[in-house]
Amino acid sequence: MPTPNIRKIVTLKFLRKALAMCVVLYVLYCGLFFWQISMDDGPFTGVPRRECPIRTADQEFPIIGNNRLLVFDPSEGEDAPTVALKREDEKIAWCIYATGLEKTKVAKLRFSRLSSPIPFLRPVVRGRVLWTFGMERMTWSIDYDGTLFWYRYSW
Repeated sequence: MPTPNIRKIVTLKFLRKALAMCVVLYVLYCGLFFWQISMDDGPFTGVPRRECPIRTADQEFPIIGNNRLLVFDPSEGEDAPTVALKREDEKIAWCIYATGLEKTKVAKLRFSRLSSPIPFLRPVVRGRVLWTFGMERMTWSIDYDGTLFWYRYSW
């Protein structure tokens, strides 16, 4: 029968190996996530609008806090939908045309989920976009304070 000290040593070795495996798996997962994102078209930051549409949004999607993403489908003559961030105080933080690559048209986009795929990093908003290349996945990187960093359309 092993002595208590040997059990402690065996347990510590096991915990150390388990922790090392977790770190390796986390690094692999992060690498896979960023590799997959890097294969998408973008990053885009959109084209700022002078004024945001005053009609009812075609989609309101809640994100961090009480902030909401507003989506306005394109009106006649527009090449992309409008996306805006409405803050808790009901003020618009930013409003952009969610354009893609040059000479492409974005017909429609809808947000579907807010997720934090990488622990300890800012969350991303996922959804679907209908554009020149068909219906594809989209990923938006928006910080906790509502700052838009980038968005990407899958190919």
